[in-house]
Amino acid sequence: MFSFRKHYFQCAALFLFVVLSGCGSGGPKIVPVAGTLTHKGKPVANAIVHFTPEHGRPSSGLTDEEGHFTLQYDTAHDGTQVGKSIVSIKARPSTRKEQDAVMMGKQIPTSKEMASFFDRYGPGNSKYEVTIDRSTSDLKLELD
Repeated sequence: MFSFRKHYFQCAALFLFVVLSGCGSGGPKIVPVAGTLTHKGKPVANAIVHFTPEHGRPSSGLTDEEGHFTLQYDTAHDGTQVGKSIVSIKARPSTRKEQDAVMMGKQIPTSKEMASFFDRYGPGNSKYEVTIDRSTSDLKLELD
């Protein structure tokens, strides 16, 4: 019985070593990216900016009143993957009434111009592509 237990722990230790050795620097290259989102020269506030890479996990960020955002890859890492990404943007509900509207599948009340903007650059519609490299840090998304 003792040798079975010893063998079990040796196998478990070997398994953990193999699994954890794969968690090194071989993962995706993530760089911290912040930026500003504007439409026709004006900041876009209360928006969610999504970066969807060709392969891998998307990143997203929330714009403030001046259109500034910081991308978040996951809870432990700010940034996005190096390489090409499609950028999509959607309105972020900022009031309880807007949250309720979204929960019911309705659009957030906005001007006709901004509704068109969010439709054009929304998830599934956007064709806007950016390339992120290791030196990208301050990104200007100036959309018309």
